[in-house]
Amino acid sequence: SADLADVLGDAGVRVPSVIDEVDTADGYRVTVLAYIGPTGTLDWHAVGAMVATVHNRVHIEDVPPNWPVGDPRALPWWDLDDALEHLDVSPLNLDPDHAVRAREAMASIIDRYRWWRAEIDSAPVICHGDLQPANVIMSAEGPVLIDWDLLARAPRGWDHGPMIAQTRRWGVPTATYVTFAAGYGADLRDDPFSVAVA
Repeated sequence: SADLADVLGDAGVRVPSVIDEVDTADGYRVTVLAYIGPTGTLDWHAVGAMVATVHNRVHIEDVPPNWPVGDPRALPWWDLDDALEHLDVSPLNLDPDHAVRAREAMASIIDRYRWWRAEIDSAPVICHGDLQPANVIMSAEGPVLIDWDLLARAPRGWDHGPMIAQTRRWGVPTATYVTFAAGYGADLRDDPFSVAVA
């Protein structure tokens, strides 16, 4: 964690300071990070600029050799066929016809965008992998990107897609992505890969 924080910091990406790394008695390694007191509204323009820095200035050979760089296709929650097969809609108390239609609609979306898996190796960059408002803290010095455990090698849309989805699915204002994209230097709302991820 400390090595990755150094790589990202040297590239100009604001991340939490690592105070210590401690091995616990039960075999876990714990990273102690400096507390970041949130100071107000996130500066999404600055976040976009930092993500562009990650994509453009951090390369696979820069990542510490013991830090896992994931292949998004290997993450269990992206095995959408398996997720659909085990989907339990019973807590929603849908009538059986609605449950069938909901499952059919989800299967249709999975089929329509299934091709994204074949595109992971197309122009890959280092991606944060879990870019969303919960993984950014606004500090007095500016936004800080946290939660790097899903660092991945994928097309740029791997980070843009979740931000697009935030505005389309979770009620985050559209202006958030627009501002992020302006800071990033590119708006990928028309990019097929980013849309598929979203």
